[in-house]
Amino acid sequence: MALIQSAHTFRPRPVEIYGLINDALITSPHQQVCISAIRWTAKGNLIVISGHNVMLTQLQLAANIIVQAFTNSYMAAVNPPLLLPGPM
Repeated sequence: MALIQSAHTFRPRPVEIYGLINDALITSPHQQVCISAIRWTAKGNLIVISGHNVMLTQLQLAANIIVQAFTNSYMAAVNPPLLLPGPM
């Protein structure tokens, strides 16, 4: 019986994601937005929590930066590129 690893079994540590996202926000037009906590739920959803001084509209405007930072760093790890067989 082969074991298949799903996307839910690969979960980067919240501290890594936290640093990655905040670094991306600092170098973006959304410098006023700061993430204060990140956690995974039991079902594999990622919860991103901003500071108490960040308004909902600010977070919504920065959402694209947050998604891009995460996707650019972790999509390859979750969905590795397809390896094509070489010449025989």
